[in-house]
Amino acid sequence: MRIRTLSLALPLALLACLPVSGVAANRAVVTRSQPRYPELARQMHVAGMVIISAMVLPNGTVSATSVQSGHPLLAAAAQEAVSRWKFEPSTEPSTEIIEIRFNGDSH
Repeated sequence: MRIRTLSLALPLALLACLPVSGVAANRAVVTRSQPRYPELARQMHVAGMVIISAMVLPNGTVSATSVQSGHPLLAAAAQEAVSRWKFEPSTEPSTEIIEIRFNGDSH
């Protein structure tokens, strides 16, 4: 299993894209949009992981996303960011499971 991660400065999120079974799963991310840490979540010191399922078209664009798990204050920001991601082209559509970790502000 290949895990892709991106470390971001706080209070942004850590991102990982995990493979799922199926045709062309685990496609490389070409363009990654960073989620915005929701202000209310930051003020309330809410942190955690949001798991997003992304349907990716053969041309690499994300056609649909759904939240599989995660805190409701963080889910919308994660889903919005993943909807703007671009993946490497493929001959088949695929489903990618993406973990976005929001770390609380260290202050």
